[in-house]
Amino acid sequence: MFAESSSNLALNKPAYQISTLNSYSASIANDGSYDQNSFSHTNDGGTSTFDQWWIVDLEQWYSISKIVITGRFGQGKCNR
Repeated sequence: MFAESSSNLALNKPAYQISTLNSYSASIANDGSYDQNSFSHTNDGGTSTFDQWWIVDLEQWYSISKIVITGRFGQGKCNR
């Protein structure tokens, strides 16, 4: 299935991450909120490894040509 859209296909879809720090669950990352206090966070246990991951299930097949990741402070980029 191909969808031509500029909409957020990940909005409120099921999301998962390898671990969770405090209450910063994976679903917060794609809930549509741009509040600087609304973000997901993995818990690397202080190891600072690059093995952390986050994934969203779009629940169907799409041909994706663009992915936008917005950092926690709305800078349009990841913080790391």
